[in-house]
Amino acid sequence: MAVFCEFISVIIRRDSIDKYYPGGWNSFVMFGSGGPMCCDGEIVNIGFMNPLDTSIYLDDLKDKGLQYDQSLKGSLTLREIDDVVVLDRFMGHHEKRDWLEFGDREFNGRKEFCCWLKGTSIETLAIPLGFFVKRQIIRRVSCFVTPDEFTKNYTFDRTENDLDIYLEVESKLNFECYMPMGMSIEDYYEQSESLRKKIEERIKARKEKIERLDKEIPANKKEENKIQTKETKFQLEEQDKTLKEFLIKKVEKKRPSAKERKKLKDYQLREYSYHGENGKLLIEQIWKGDLIVRKEYHYNGKLKSKKTLDKDGNEVSFEYFKLKRWFDDDVEPEDFSGKVGEILKEYIENPLNTMKKEKRKILDRLYEESKKQGYIFFWGYSHNFGISRVGDSYIYDVPTKKTGNLREFRYQRIRVICLGSGRNFNRSYIAGPLEK
Repeated sequence: MAVFCEFISVIIRRDSIDKYYPGGWNSFVMFGSGGPMCCDGEIVNIGFMNPLDTSIYLDDLKDKGLQYDQSLKGSLTLREIDDVVVLDRFMGHHEKRDWLEFGDREFNGRKEFCCWLKGTSIETLAIPLGFFVKRQIIRRVSCFVTPDEFTKNYTFDRTENDLDIYLEVESKLNFECYMPMGMSIEDYYEQSESLRKKIEERIKARKEKIERLDKEIPANKKEENKIQTKETKFQLEEQDKTLKEFLIKKVEKKRPSAKERKKLKDYQLREYSYHGENGKLLIEQIWKGDLIVRKEYHYNGKLKSKKTLDKDGNEVSFEYFKLKRWFDDDVEPEDFSGKVGEILKEYIENPLNTMKKEKRKILDRLYEESKKQGYIFFWGYSHNFGISRVGDSYIYDVPTKKTGNLREFRYQRIRVICLGSGRNFNRSYIAGPLEK
């Protein structure tokens, strides 16, 4: 039997997992499998699209006792044969492989790239769960599902990839999940205790951090926000009053004066919302940076039209957004300061392709140095963070009311770097405070 390979494939011997991985196959499935996984009973393939994610995963495997590239952490005794090899379809397959063969083979009239253990038959192909047939992600059984809930809500369906697949009874979409093959729900729930505690501690820490950040907002900032709110309310009242006077007054001129036109424009560009008799929103105008977005809705609540206006009330074209972003006032170009900036500059000035090994090593150094300086690693969409190419970056003065991944950097001046790419617009980023 063979396993399906795509992009970057981390291939692990199944018997090595049983011998050297702490907790064996059950623990590997529960805690150690990274990306999409498939297994033919002899070898296991964990798939990746990003070289950086692959490198991080290989380090984790070596920490757990598996040997890769004649390297093993925490032990002075190396084994003759590696437990892990990598097939990289970006860079080519140049590593020495004593126990693995690979190539294009035909299955059910379709040619696929795959690999198999030397000396075994390759009549069938193991693929990631739901990959070809349903194109859906089949997730592991939640660590919070108790044995009683599992018995009531799940039924056994089949065994695939050395995993037991279960169906959710009350799910209309035939939602599927898996557990290690042959493992009982009682053992699964007991061994998941450490993971449950870790998740609960993370949720608790996040809540405490949010509460602490809210309390740390300076009193003068809160007072300033109150004052701004009062001033804004007063300005809107004055503008309403001006418009009423302007409409009531009988103007003899066909065209209003420049001063009157300015007052009318200020009124039209204010923030407001208008609801119909049924209570549903019909018109909404809100400021985004130095632009105002005007949305009109149908009577049933569906969006009818959306316009973006500048300070003069002129509609802004799509090309504008290529030159200006919502948070333009808080962002400055990269200055390449500090050790992280020096490595970043070295990466950008290197003329080689992003996938070349030499340039990837620079990216690895950048990641290691950023970890030392307290940078955080997270995934996000390029249209939310404004950069999409690996190596792009900017300096960002984080606002007081910032939410999301950068919330912990409120009031700070930070550097945001695009570190890796994923599917569609998904990107990996690192962010952290500038060196003082």
